[in-house]
Amino acid sequence: MPHLLGIVGTLVFFAGLDLLWQCRRDLALWVSSYMRMFRKLMRDPESQGRPFSELGDTPKPRRTLAMFLGMGLAVVGPLLIGVSLALMLHPKF
Repeated sequence: MPHLLGIVGTLVFFAGLDLLWQCRRDLALWVSSYMRMFRKLMRDPESQGRPFSELGDTPKPRRTLAMFLGMGLAVVGPLLIGVSLALMLHPKF
């Protein structure tokens, strides 16, 4: 059982990395949007307006759910591997 859990954890981790690799271009859009918002808030911390223009001149990220799922799988995979190692080292659990 612990060996199978480790294999599943490895597969889940690589599935998360694959999803993140497919979303690598949208990640750049998220980082640039965050930096633009951060700079606007640093220039004028009292502003109550929206940090982005309403013109919509920047492309919108399309694969947000896939990026979120990829991050989740990339975190859950090593946790499963850790649980399998704990079960192999301490079989009395």
